[in-house]
Amino acid sequence: MFMWYLVIFSIIFLFLYLRYTIKAQKVVSTALVLSKRQKILNSILIWTIPFVWYYLMKDFIRIDRRTMTKKRRDRLIRKQSGGFYESGLGHGGGTG
Repeated sequence: MFMWYLVIFSIIFLFLYLRYTIKAQKVVSTALVLSKRQKILNSILIWTIPFVWYYLMKDFIRIDRRTMTKKRRDRLIRKQSGGFYESGLGHGGGTG
């Protein structure tokens, strides 16, 4: 009886492993920010340590597709200009 549970668990795990790894492989293969050498290295690591490696690398290979608007750009400049900010107006730096 225990052997059947082990077989069923192994089949489910194998299915999840293949599904997750193939999905991650497609994401790495289509990443525009990675060079060919980086894609090969990431592919090898995805297949050897699939769940951990893709989870670590997914934010690095994702492209930020948001459009930079004037409002967003001004907000970023205001945050990077230094000084103390509580309300966004600033004290000792920035526009305010």
